[in-house]
Amino acid sequence: MSTLPNFDQADRALSEARGFVELHAKHMGFDERRIPGLLDRITTLEGEGPSAWVSVFSGEALAASSSGKPAEAANLFNLARFPVSDSPAKVNAQRSAAQVFGEHIERIGQGERRLVEIDGHQVSVLFRAARSPKAGLLILMGGIVSLKEQWGAFLNLGHKLGCAVVIADFPGVGCNTLPYSRSAARIYGAIMDSVSDVCDVRQTMVIAPSFGGHLAMLHANDDPRIRQIITIGAPIRAFFERAAQCNSDEIPLITRVALAHAMGLAVPDLPEHLPPLSMQPDELHRLQTPVLYIAAERDDIIPAAEWREVAPQAPNLRLHSFDDVHGAPNNLRTVRLIILAMLLRHSGHTLASRLLQSVLRLRFSVQPSLFHTL
Repeated sequence: MSTLPNFDQADRALSEARGFVELHAKHMGFDERRIPGLLDRITTLEGEGPSAWVSVFSGEALAASSSGKPAEAANLFNLARFPVSDSPAKVNAQRSAAQVFGEHIERIGQGERRLVEIDGHQVSVLFRAARSPKAGLLILMGGIVSLKEQWGAFLNLGHKLGCAVVIADFPGVGCNTLPYSRSAARIYGAIMDSVSDVCDVRQTMVIAPSFGGHLAMLHANDDPRIRQIITIGAPIRAFFERAAQCNSDEIPLITRVALAHAMGLAVPDLPEHLPPLSMQPDELHRLQTPVLYIAAERDDIIPAAEWREVAPQAPNLRLHSFDDVHGAPNNLRTVRLIILAMLLRHSGHTLASRLLQSVLRLRFSVQPSLFHTL
C-alpha cells in the first residue's frame, strides 16, 4: 500500500527520490554514471511494472548477486526499497538486502547477525567482535532512509583498529520494527547490554548520521557508557518545530513519507507527534557526552537554525560545517577523515589520530579545536 499522500504528488516524490538516491549512491561508492543510468529507466516510484523503481533496482541487485557481488547486491536492494518498504516488492527488497549481506559476512568470517531485544521487539543487527574482550565498542546507526547494510564497511575498519562493532537499523526502518519515538532511544542501551559480555561497553562511541544522531544524544543523557557521538545533520529541535507547522514546501515530501513510516503514522498525522521529539534547552545543557556535529550549509532537510542556534546549547558539542547539501556528500573524503581521526583516538591509536588531525588542518582547513574535549 502506497504511503504517498495522494497521486498528484507522485511526480514530485519521484523527482525527490532521484536526487536523494544519487547522493546516497556516493556514500555507497557507486560509479557516478551507474545510478543515473538506472534512474533514466524509471518512470514511477510506485507499482511493480518493468519501469517501476523497485523493479529496475531489484533486477540490477539480482544480477549483481548472480555475479558474485553480494555487497553491491545489498546496496542495490537497499535502493530498490527506497524511500520506505511500503509494498510487498519493497519489503522483499529490504529483506533481500539483509539476507544477502548477512550471509556474505558470515560466510567470509567478517561478522554475524545478532538479535537485540527491546520492548517485545527482536531487532536484527550486524556484529563483529574485537580480538580482545577488553576492547571498546563502536555503534553505527543511520537515519530514516538508510539500511544498516550500507554501513557494512565499518565491520572491517573497526575490527582492524581493535573495536567491537554493532551496526543497527534506525527504529521503524529495515529490520528494526521498534517505532521511532523518544523512548526508542533506548535501543542504544539495549545494544550495549546485548554485547556487554564480549567487549567493554563502558567505552562506546556512536557514529549516527541524521536521525540516528538525535536518538544517540537523547540516550546519552541517561547512559554514561556512550563516551562520544559523531553525527551529520541530526535534527535536534528546530527541525521538529518547523516540521510540526506542516509547511509542505519546507520539508521534502520524501522526508515526510519516510518519517511517518518510521513512526508508524500517516503523513497528515505527523505535525501533532513531532514536538515531543524535540530536545529541550535543559536536556542540551545536561548533555555532557562530547558530540562532533557535522553540518551542511545548504541542507534542505535540517534548518540552519539547528546548528547555528540549537546545537551550541550543548556544552561539549563541536561543530564543523560544509558548503554542501544534507549529509555532505560532496565532501565525503573530508568527512571520512574526520570520522577516522575520531575512531583512531577511540581505539587507542592516539599518535595516528593526531597526525591525521594535522593533515585535516593543513589540507582541508579543519581546525584542531574541532577535536578538543572530544
